[in-house]
Amino acid sequence: MTGTGLNQVRFWITILLVVIGFNTHVIWGKESDKIFKAHVEASIISASDFNDDVDRSLLALKIKLEQGWHTYWLNPGDAGDPASLQVSINHDRKIIFPKIEWPVPKRLFEKGLLSYIYDGEVILPFYLHIPESYRAKDLHLHIKATWLICANICVPVQAEFTIDLPKGKINQANEAILIQKSLNNKPMPLQHNLFITPNGKLWGNKTDSLFDQVQDAWFMPERLGLIDQDQKQHFKINPEYFELKLPLLSKKPLDQSLAGILALKDYNGKIHYWSIHPIIKKKPVSHILNLFLLISSAFLGGCLLNFMPCVFPVIAMKLLSLSRLGNKNRAYQYRSCLSYTAGILSSFTGISLIFISLRWMGKQITWGFQFQSVSFLIILCWLLFIIALNLLDAFTINFSFYSRTNSSSYLSDFLTGILAVLVATPCTAPFMGIAVAAALNSSAEKTFFIFIGMGLGLSFPYLLLVFIPKLTRFLPRPGIWMEILKQFLAFPLLLSCVWLVWVIYQHDQSISLLTVLLGCVLIGFGAWLLGKNQLLRYKTATRVFQRVSSITLILIFILLGGMITEMNLVQSSNETVENREYMVFSLKNVQQLQIDHKAVFVNMTASWCLTCLVNDKVALSNRKVRDYFHRHHIQYVIGDWTHHNNEISRFLKQFGREGVPLYIYYPAYGNPRVLPQILTPDLVIKNIENVKN
Repeated sequence: MTGTGLNQVRFWITILLVVIGFNTHVIWGKESDKIFKAHVEASIISASDFNDDVDRSLLALKIKLEQGWHTYWLNPGDAGDPASLQVSINHDRKIIFPKIEWPVPKRLFEKGLLSYIYDGEVILPFYLHIPESYRAKDLHLHIKATWLICANICVPVQAEFTIDLPKGKINQANEAILIQKSLNNKPMPLQHNLFITPNGKLWGNKTDSLFDQVQDAWFMPERLGLIDQDQKQHFKINPEYFELKLPLLSKKPLDQSLAGILALKDYNGKIHYWSIHPIIKKKPVSHILNLFLLISSAFLGGCLLNFMPCVFPVIAMKLLSLSRLGNKNRAYQYRSCLSYTAGILSSFTGISLIFISLRWMGKQITWGFQFQSVSFLIILCWLLFIIALNLLDAFTINFSFYSRTNSSSYLSDFLTGILAVLVATPCTAPFMGIAVAAALNSSAEKTFFIFIGMGLGLSFPYLLLVFIPKLTRFLPRPGIWMEILKQFLAFPLLLSCVWLVWVIYQHDQSISLLTVLLGCVLIGFGAWLLGKNQLLRYKTATRVFQRVSSITLILIFILLGGMITEMNLVQSSNETVENREYMVFSLKNVQQLQIDHKAVFVNMTASWCLTCLVNDKVALSNRKVRDYFHRHHIQYVIGDWTHHNNEISRFLKQFGREGVPLYIYYPAYGNPRVLPQILTPDLVIKNIENVKN
């Protein structure tokens, strides 16, 4: 071959190599051509082959490293540099900087330095938000990526890729499996309130089993230069607190919250990773002070229970009792109020002993648990119905085993106190949530004192009459109005019966509804029979009628008990039908929404919780709030605790609660916010805006 011919061959070979070199990034589908550089190869992969008019696409930077080489996490540690991406769409000059969804890194200790790294095959997913003008078009993406790889030496890598996503119906590519596997390796958001003190102590209340089996823990901050990587993070745990001491680099106190990954290593050597956003909050310094604050909170919550709708019927009964004190002597007033207080404190003592005993046996129980039992609801409805009939003078209750003095009135006050606690337990007033959660997860002594504090709060308005005698001067004098008031107060109790029937209906058990209504008819007949017996007794009634009525009453009670037993044998619960306006709660749903960076409002409610129903009617069902949720793309999630649900119980405990209502707002990015237990439309919107700002 002549020299000229050889030169021509060389020329065309050179041109061919240049063309190939410039086109190494063109792809035919779901993966770009691979970039081969020293010690690494890389490409861009897509979870789908096509663009189907969506607001974002899921892609990933795929890196394969030679053995012994590694690249870095968002916070590289003492040395290194994280990967970064720049994207332009369809040759647009506007550059998009997508956020990498970082999987959990490894810790590398080397020569006294700590780094957070990835090695082997690394998949770094990212969501690319597509401008609206490009959503129905073919997409041509130009992606510039930079990252650092290190072994004995470090080499910065820069590469450019192009990938085409033609318009078409989305179908999942094979690479989607790799991307999803990497996304699954992201740390899950921790549904547990954690805090950090200004001097770097990461801590939280030990209110659930999350920390029970923890042997060691460490924190990996997302922000560089926050902690001294060379120093050990000291971990300790006690029955009340989890604590991890972080060695801060700066001597200045922390002035803003931080984010990162909390690693918890159990005794089996398994490591659990959680994404956390602790806020700055000082840790309680004194157990005695903490107990005092919890008892005070329980006391205030008990006081406010007097104004909660669920206790109104019983308070009405107590108001009737108080109306009789106007012309009584000081000793009678004193004993009447103390009898009512004794009934309340006896009930709370019994509740505390039940909780302590069940916890000692290894069982978990929650506040208001009895309202998740249909049998309890039916019996309570019948009891209130009997009291209402008594107030309407259908019959008279005489405590014949007491002398015909004031003793029966004191017993009535005592039983009214017990009934007040029985009806109040599904309610969670302001200040009560934290106190109840602490009581159900603390030592026996603390549990007892917290419940006693709650009982004193519930009875406090009446104790004032004991300790401030001058207040009795404001009580009205007795008269014929008392008889009218007594009969009038029967109707709030009948309304309570209607509410309880509705709650029973919410359990989706037709046999339960039939049982409660048929029982009310039998009770009404028994009350009429007893009233007639009492009336005729005073008018020389025959012994035959008295015996027949007594036997009939006994048979009614036996029949009522048999109805409850039969209902428990045949009852069956229906599955809840999902309302299209909201999502049914599950931890998996909430966690997936957080992974997708969707704003979420969680409403933990129950049909037997009147506070929940009032909040729903006044605030959450309000058109202003619903429109606000729709405009700001907030997913509304409802957890219905009408029936006992272990998953909801665990969720409540993660936020330090043992009862409903509980309202949580999760922003698309950032820490969740716990809303107050009493809501208004403006209060809901204001809390969400405060989080967003």
